Amino acid sequence: MEKSFRIEVLCFGESIIDFLPDRRARLRDVEKFTKVVGGAPANVALGLARLGRSSALLGMFGDDEFGHFLLDALTKEGVDTSTAVMTDEAPTGFTFISLTPDGERSFMSPRTITADQMLRAEHISPEHFSRADIVLFGTNQMVSSPLRESVFMAMQQAKSHGCYVAFDPNIRHHLWKDADEIIPCIERAVKMVDLVKLNDEEIDYLGHGKMDAQTLYNEWLKPAGVSTLIATRARGGADVFHHDLNTHAKAPPVDVVDTTGAGDGFVAGILAALCELSDSETTRNSKTLNALLDSWTTSEWQSLLGMGCFVGSHVCTTLGATTGLPLSHQVPWQAFNLKGPQS
Repeated sequence: MEKSFRIEVLCFGESIIDFLPDRRARLRDVEKFTKVVGGAPANVALGLARLGRSSALLGMFGDDEFGHFLLDALTKEGVDTSTAVMTDEAPTGFTFISLTPDGERSFMSPRTITADQMLRAEHISPEHFSRADIVLFGTNQMVSSPLRESVFMAMQQAKSHGCYVAFDPNIRHHLWKDADEIIPCIERAVKMVDLVKLNDEEIDYLGHGKMDAQTLYNEWLKPAGVSTLIATRARGGADVFHHDLNTHAKAPPVDVVDTTGAGDGFVAGILAALCELSDSETTRNSKTLNALLDSWTTSEWQSLLGMGCFVGSHVCTTLGATTGLPLSHQVPWQAFNLKGPQS
């Protein structure tokens, strides 16, 4: 992709390989695995590309066979990988995944520093953000320094370039050596964020078990400068809180095989809808998108939430975080009052 091309959504963070089992069993009993793209930012970028939106992934890959597999797989799906950085100082990360017959998941990853943890401030160019309309961040690369400081520098650059910043903390407690650092990092991040997506467990954790989503938004996120909170409820759908507006959308009923990556699919769905619903904007950035969202009624928010719920639910119908991400022709666009990329 030429550097002059705009990127609708730039996803910042890791891409790793997920090894999916060929059957439900304990990890020790699985005989065959299939390698697929993994890592929350990569999952969202891939999901957006399948939905017909332009996406890119800014992260570090190992200059090894697994790293080149990931780059090739993402590029073939339509993700812009010109923002990817390669290193020979650490290997590409991977995770072996298993799902037992009773639905219990297990993960096994190497206990070593991997390439995605090697991204530093000098690898991040202002030009990355000058091309982007929307930038997505999470917390998986805030778990340790100096990587953490690279993330915050990138967030600051995104804001200084006027990008609309979305934040899915996607908290993974086991990745943090010091759990007491999680909330301070999120408190620092939300001051540079336009939209936050949280699930029920994260709301309970961040609210210390004393706040519901609306209270968390009104008493913490909104005063910090966050315009929009979207709360996902798994089978219960999703809620949005935007200033004084609050509405709910139901999740479609599906036969759940695996919930891994459902949140990433949801984020891909809402960002795809946001891109379409703002296509009439001559310049898509934080100022214009927030002004547009301020004008929305429950109808537009229902379209956005419905799209997120559909994609997230679709992911749950197969094993793995990316195998169930729908292609554009699999989406009932009209059900969400959207035209889709082929219109």
